[in-house]
Amino acid sequence: MPSATRFILKLLVLSSALILGCGGNDGRVKTRLTTANFDAIQNGMSKVQVIQILGRWREEIPDTAGKSAGASNALLHCRWKQDAAQIDITFDGDKVISKSATGLGESN
Repeated sequence: MPSATRFILKLLVLSSALILGCGGNDGRVKTRLTTANFDAIQNGMSKVQVIQILGRWREEIPDTAGKSAGASNALLHCRWKQDAAQIDITFDGDKVISKSATGLGESN
């Protein structure tokens, strides 16, 4: 068997093992969109702190009105979404100023 073919075969076997091994307990993706994680997010937290808890957001919606009343910077509205769970967090610059959620489950 040529070395290139052996390399490709090894790569396929390794890739398959990694894919099958990443399924978690019952094959479902473990969500970070839980009530416990939502409760851990507090006003004044930085974007980095929020990302450490929830991961990177899925949608970013800039403040269309520019600087909102009382905000020191243009607001950034971020959304995390998985299945029925959704978390929305608004940042003023780098700090959380509000949050909301729907459809959250318990930690899994």
